[in-house]
Amino acid sequence: MLGPVKYFTTQLMERLKSDEKNEIQAKLESLHWSGLPSQLSPNSLCNYSKSLLGRDFKLIVQVGLYIFWEHLDVREKEVAMEGTLTGE
Repeated sequence: MLGPVKYFTTQLMERLKSDEKNEIQAKLESLHWSGLPSQLSPNSLCNYSKSLLGRDFKLIVQVGLYIFWEHLDVREKEVAMEGTLTGE
């Protein structure tokens, strides 16, 4: 089930510009990770997204909409909201 998350994340990170990746890094650094099982490295996500592990993608499922939202196009936002609202 993490395959679509991996594909989406790597494609998004490849198309982002450096300043956009810096925004994502800042968002990740500002998160309070105390309620999550582990922490996602901002540097790993922005520079090595193709090398992330399953546990990293599990965290992206939990915080992805917050860190990626402003970088998604309209269709991506629609798909994200459909999955979120229906629980699929």
